[in-house]
Amino acid sequence: MTRTPTDRGVAFVDEKTDGTRLVYVALGVASDGSPQEVFAVHRLTADDRLDIDPAVRMVAAGSMTRSSEPVRVFGDGESIKVQPTAKDMGRLLV
Repeated sequence: MTRTPTDRGVAFVDEKTDGTRLVYVALGVASDGSPQEVFAVHRLTADDRLDIDPAVRMVAAGSMTRSSEPVRVFGDGESIKVQPTAKDMGRLLV
């Protein structure tokens, strides 16, 4: 499994027949539903865990599934986490 800093973008999950999974992080979705401008790939073995936050809505994308909106994707020990991104700027310092 790769260990990378947090990536933000549309997450595509590709499950292989051997139990491995690839999580692509892309800038967008092409007209055919495929990842557009992939800038990170996280590889999980059958023993690694993919933890998708319940607030992240996943939709079909051909042979893969993808997040319906941009998300945060990062490694955490032996798992990859997919979490929603902040919807606003948050609290500003005064």
